Amino acid sequence: MKPGFHLALALLPFALSALFADSTNVTPMALQLLGTNQLRVSWPVRSVVPAPGLRIFAHYQLENSPDLKTWQPVGAPLEGTNHSSLDVVVPAETSSAYFRLRSNISLPNAALRQAKLDNADLRDADLLYADLSRASLTNADLRGANLFGITGFGATLDNADLREADLTAADLRNASLGGAQLDGANFFAARLGASVLDGATLTGASLRFAELAGASLFQTDLTDADLRGASFSRADLGYAAFRGSTLDAMTTLPDKWRQVWHLVNEGRPGDVITNLDLTFATLTGLTLTNCDFAGSDLSFTDFTDSDLRGANFTKSNLRFVFWNGTQIDDATTLSAKARLNWQIVNEPVAGRVLPNADLSSLLFAGVQLNGANLRGANFSQSTLFQTQFRNADLSNANLANADLTQVDFTGANLTGANLSGATFDHTIMPNGSIRGPGIGGWSGFLDAPWK
Repeated sequence: MKPGFHLALALLPFALSALFADSTNVTPMALQLLGTNQLRVSWPVRSVVPAPGLRIFAHYQLENSPDLKTWQPVGAPLEGTNHSSLDVVVPAETSSAYFRLRSNISLPNAALRQAKLDNADLRDADLLYADLSRASLTNADLRGANLFGITGFGATLDNADLREADLTAADLRNASLGGAQLDGANFFAARLGASVLDGATLTGASLRFAELAGASLFQTDLTDADLRGASFSRADLGYAAFRGSTLDAMTTLPDKWRQVWHLVNEGRPGDVITNLDLTFATLTGLTLTNCDFAGSDLSFTDFTDSDLRGANFTKSNLRFVFWNGTQIDDATTLSAKARLNWQIVNEPVAGRVLPNADLSSLLFAGVQLNGANLRGANFSQSTLFQTQFRNADLSNANLANADLTQVDFTGANLTGANLSGATFDHTIMPNGSIRGPGIGGWSGFLDAPWK
């Protein structure tokens, strides 16, 4: 374990106060002359876990140096306690000296079951074999921590920072690590079955021989991760990012996700990818020119910024595809509906004329349809997140069961439009009012046509 230390400071003769700091905090250090030949160095002490969590204190070692190169301990290590401060009395030097303060948390085999450790600063802490079953460590800072062999069954580590932490052989079954930063962490032979890692980042992490059966890794970033020997049986890998990750023959990965991994890391122009299930795949920034996707289910697939010129999508399921920033050409085989979807997303044009257009079950996040003629258009079940319909004509349009989150209808004509079952969340209505859950008394759904 690497002990943390605070920034070294020059101590000048007769100086009475100073500061020491680490990368995130500034803490006052008081320097007090005692007569002519002694100096008291003191600093405040506080629990590394904010109230009302469990009180845990670091151990401290004051060190000094004449040149910022050679450091020697001053006195014995001190354990933080409920006292408000600690101090060390040292001889007062006649020349300049430098001080730094090392601190560390050492809790091997600690019994921390169900402990409240939210927002704790446990950087570089030694928690070897600690029992953290069902403990709460939301937003905790565990960078570089030694978590070898911990029992963390059912623990909550949402949005925690575990970059470069050692979780070798850790038991994190049923744990929640949603949004956690796990870049560079070592999960060698860790047990993560049925855990939740949605939105977590595991860039460069090692998951060698880790067990993740039934785990949820929705939108998890596995870029450059080592997945050799890992087991992902029954795992949800929707929108997982596999770029640069490493597999081997011992990696248990469902055929669907192994195919996605192949496309991301070994795909070539002209690949044949017909009649496959590629739903919820992240295929962003790829060169997929002349690839044959005929008959494949690509619903909810993210092709953002990929080159799809010449690709064949004959009879493919293209519901809710992310087309943002993709390239297509006349040789790209797309249905008229899918091509129109692509055009609306990538070629914003004010005042489009699309009466009675079938735009159902498609994705239009953030597009502009201001001033468009969309009379009688069918947007049923489509996702229209942050779409702008300012001054558009949507009379008699079908918006049933559409997602209208943060949609702007300012000045739009919704006469006769069907909004039954539509989802409203901070939606701007034609008269400028805002509708959504908890706003304006709406429940979030409108079960009758707009009048």
